[in-house]
Amino acid sequence: MQKKVWEFIRQHDMIQKGDRIVAGISGGADSVFLFFLLLELKEKQAIDFAVVHVNHMLRGEEAERDEIFVRRLCQSHGIFCRIYRIPIKDIAGKEKISLEEAGRIRRYQAFYETAGEWGASKIALAHHRNDCAETMLYHLARGTGIGGLCSLRPVRNELIRPLLCMNRKEIEQYLEERQISYCTDSTNEDTAYSRNYIRRCILPGLCGRINEKAVEHMASTAEDLAQIWDYLEEQTKKLMDGTTEKRDGGLLIREELSRQESLFQRMVIKKCLEEAAGTKRDFARVHVCDILSLWEKDTGKSLNLPYGIIARRVYQGIWLRKKDIRDGWEKDNEPVWIQLTVPGRTGVGELWLETALMGNTGEIIPQKKYTKWIDYDKIKDTLVIRTRLPGDYIVINKQGGRKKIKDFFIDQKIPREERDRILLVADGSEVVWLVGYRLSPNYMVGEDTGNILRIKIKGGTMHEG
Repeated sequence: MQKKVWEFIRQHDMIQKGDRIVAGISGGADSVFLFFLLLELKEKQAIDFAVVHVNHMLRGEEAERDEIFVRRLCQSHGIFCRIYRIPIKDIAGKEKISLEEAGRIRRYQAFYETAGEWGASKIALAHHRNDCAETMLYHLARGTGIGGLCSLRPVRNELIRPLLCMNRKEIEQYLEERQISYCTDSTNEDTAYSRNYIRRCILPGLCGRINEKAVEHMASTAEDLAQIWDYLEEQTKKLMDGTTEKRDGGLLIREELSRQESLFQRMVIKKCLEEAAGTKRDFARVHVCDILSLWEKDTGKSLNLPYGIIARRVYQGIWLRKKDIRDGWEKDNEPVWIQLTVPGRTGVGELWLETALMGNTGEIIPQKKYTKWIDYDKIKDTLVIRTRLPGDYIVINKQGGRKKIKDFFIDQKIPREERDRILLVADGSEVVWLVGYRLSPNYMVGEDTGNILRIKIKGGTMHEG
């Protein structure tokens, strides 16, 4: 048995001489086996390890028993042990997530926190082949791609799983033969928990009626899929680098992607969604398919997606971005022309512009995206908040050089479909401020400025940066 584990560790280059490791030890059979494995490695390879035990405070006296067991196990072998007592039920209720999810998140937080404080470069977990099969089925039932079917990896960044070459029966048999005690979690019998149902009902049925080695076969398949997935990920990254670009606060997926294999189209779009949102959660196959359907739509068509993401068909491809100030006033792309109240408040759809006049005190002017300070003495006409008109221009340098707004949009690679949606503050045909983009140098506050006009935009989906 030990030889099997040693070979698995060497195969995946998990542990090297002198490593400092944090191990998650619950007190159950699998984690106790891991504890003694690391204890032996401590002697043979001069590693050092510390133990983290998380008491979820869900099982009353039984949870207290497990905590005491782990604490005494560590004390008897001179191993540093850190105990976390976390009220998982309260956290799950507050965050509106399942007990399983809340427990998993807080456990990993505890592992990483201790690893950082203790100077460990690796976190050892006691997952085995049964856990791999359970995870595979769980992800498959809930809906997943190839990545989710890879299940648990032997090595994943700092995480190592030395027991993935063993099944639950092998682990328990090893401990019993050596009369090593461990704790039993009574909640593992409760099939109300999804993973317990898979563990107690689904897998035994598969092993008993279909194939007794179902767990091993599923774990082996997961390993094969992991290799396939790594290859696909590598190819997707190359394709993403060649078919996407950052543009105007979002991501442009160029038309070239539509000519690639559908699998890679989906993978690239999924990664673009995750990048635009800043998270991998809550994006499903249906969102990817909805975006793919935009290839066949006219320019200007758009979709609303989770995390305030908008996907818009543009002539270069598909543009992903988060909602911003432009979405606070837009109503069927109707032109906007409203005289600015100075001082006071001016409404534009769901937005409003607050203006205030003040003297120049010589203070440094802050750099903010949706609040600007303007030299009011240079205003020649009545200021208006509007969309672009023919003949509009903006001064682009302190020497007075001009550029047509149309040319400015082209230079900035702003999609054609977006140009009529951009708000601007104008003094006649001269643009004072392209909202969210540029303030004309001609109207910037200087030493000779007497009166300053502050314009602040609020409301809609805008957030000041």
